[in-house]
Amino acid sequence: MTTFRLSTAARAALTAFIETHDGVHVPSASHVENAIVARLSALLETASVDDIAGARISYRSAGPATMSYGYAVRGLAASFIARRRVIDLVSVEIEKVYPKKKEKVQVVQRIDEPVRIRIGAPVGIPLSAMPLSAAVSTAV
Repeated sequence: MTTFRLSTAARAALTAFIETHDGVHVPSASHVENAIVARLSALLETASVDDIAGARISYRSAGPATMSYGYAVRGLAASFIARRRVIDLVSVEIEKVYPKKKEKVQVVQRIDEPVRIRIGAPVGIPLSAMPLSAAVSTAV
């Protein structure tokens, strides 16, 4: 069974961001990694690694467990992209989270990625796989 992990650069960037924005409700980098890996492992029961590769992953941290806070607190929101076995960090930011909100990990498959048609090439080439100068600006 294939296991996923954060890339070294993604782990270092996420750890550095968390250290500078440390708070009670900001999770550690290892907690974020474990939550994402658990979600991707659950997806592997119904999908192949090739289906998951290229998927966008969004993570939102949980809010306070009690309503005694009454207001939003600082939480973490991050976006990742899944590669073959490695997860790369796309963006990370501090976001408001409200009491009783659960931790959220969403995986969006890459099937909705726009493609461009290149003259003389097969249809369905992803934008990221071809240079812009070789593409015709016709989106499918």
